[in-house]
Amino acid sequence: MDTAADHVFHSQTASQALLMAMRELAEATDRALKDLEGITLGAAFDLAVETHGDELPQFWLIWNEWNLALEDPPAEMGDL
Repeated sequence: MDTAADHVFHSQTASQALLMAMRELAEATDRALKDLEGITLGAAFDLAVETHGDELPQFWLIWNEWNLALEDPPAEMGDL
C-alpha cells in the first residue's frame, strides 16, 4: 500500500483544501500551479518545509500529523 506521501497531486481531483495549499505553495515558490502537477504530497510537504521553515502553513502541519499517524501499525484487538 502506498503511503500518503506517495500520493500524486492532480489539481482536477484534489480536495479544495489541498488545492488551496498547493496554490499557496506555488505562489510562495514563484511557480505556477501547473508546475506542481504530478508532484507527490511528500515532496510537496518537503518543499513547504524548505520554503516556510518554522512558519509552516496549518494545512501542512495537519497533513504531516495525519501522515505520521498512518505509519503506526494498527493496535491489537485484544481478547474479545
